[in-house]
Amino acid sequence: MAQRLESSRDKDRFDGQLPFHAHFRCSVCGKLYDIPVDTKEIIKEAREKSGHRIHAHNIEFTGICALCAEKK
Repeated sequence: MAQRLESSRDKDRFDGQLPFHAHFRCSVCGKLYDIPVDTKEIIKEAREKSGHRIHAHNIEFTGICALCAEKK
């Protein structure tokens, strides 16, 4: 089993890490990392503040990864 990671930047990717979790995409090297944050809390807050029924999510942060930041 894998989850599809839709992207507007390039080709979709597939992730074998289940359940859903957050990702970080480096804007320098393009690498995609898993991020250990509690997505349940993020979804709970979004549901409570919006009143929407959320069935799925794709949480992706972007920036400069630690490896690229060390090089600068």
